[in-house]
Amino acid sequence: KFSSVTRRNLRVASPNRRVTMTRTACMVATFLGALLYASCADAQSKLAVPLYKQCDPQWANDTMGKDATICQQGCAMSCVAMSLAARGFRVGDQIITPKTLNAWLRTHNGYTCIDGDCNNLVLPVIDNLTSYEVDYMSEKMKPGFAELCHLVEDEARIVILHVRNRTHFVLAVACDRSATGFHVHDPFFNADEYPYQSVADVILYRSLVQ
Repeated sequence: KFSSVTRRNLRVASPNRRVTMTRTACMVATFLGALLYASCADAQSKLAVPLYKQCDPQWANDTMGKDATICQQGCAMSCVAMSLAARGFRVGDQIITPKTLNAWLRTHNGYTCIDGDCNNLVLPVIDNLTSYEVDYMSEKMKPGFAELCHLVEDEARIVILHVRNRTHFVLAVACDRSATGFHVHDPFFNADEYPYQSVADVILYRSLVQ
């Protein structure tokens, strides 16, 4: 509607008037575009996600389900801790870190045994910690790149990527379309981006807190 009104006015305007109106229209369009860009930028940077390293000496040697430490096998749990901390969740009066989350998991049946390894995170137990404000959706094979980007950019979703030949988990924090990959918080390696092709499957949570 804006453009059609502008064209109609230009047809009856003098040459000087036409130039003035065209400049005005461009200025308005530029202003609206700037507002839209600022709004999108704010939306993308709304969550401040901490980077927790599973081998941080504050919790590196804490035991998980049975015989492994956080430093040895705590990548998925550390990813969950980062995402919950970013949304302001707490364990009692304590900020959520790998240490406090692990302690809660140990007393709430948060680990299970699979093929003799009893340090596997029970993914749905997070629902209980957050009173279902964050709830487990699924662990599934990766969708197409466009769909996975959409999930990563949706602040109502928590996306944990299974990478390095299914040996490691990282928290996706942004999509990089130009590189066909994802910016991540890696709890173990000094890596901040992984290509889409390196992702095997994904863990998804839905969050009511954004």
